[in-house]
Amino acid sequence: MNPKHRPISRTLLRSGPMAAAMTLPRDLFKIALLADAYAIAVVRGEPSGDVVMTKHDYRVVKRFGETAGWLGIEFVDYLIVSTRDDLKSHIFNSWRQAIAG
Repeated sequence: MNPKHRPISRTLLRSGPMAAAMTLPRDLFKIALLADAYAIAVVRGEPSGDVVMTKHDYRVVKRFGETAGWLGIEFVDYLIVSTRDDLKSHIFNSWRQAIAG
């Protein structure tokens, strides 16, 4: 993202089961640095429809947030998204909204 939090790049890092578990900060931030990003947001898909953040999600957020701080890149949000077939709509959970209360 640029300083106004407008997307400058979108990249698929991983797909398939356990994709989030296998995403390393170096993979994410290599792309951000090459794109000269000011800020990043991470979006993770959840096919089950359950968008509640797990302990693992919070650990990932902590690692990404710490790495972003070291590199001088703003970590804007970590979103979990899913499609609800019964409603034909997207649902999501935002880390940023969760910590805001």
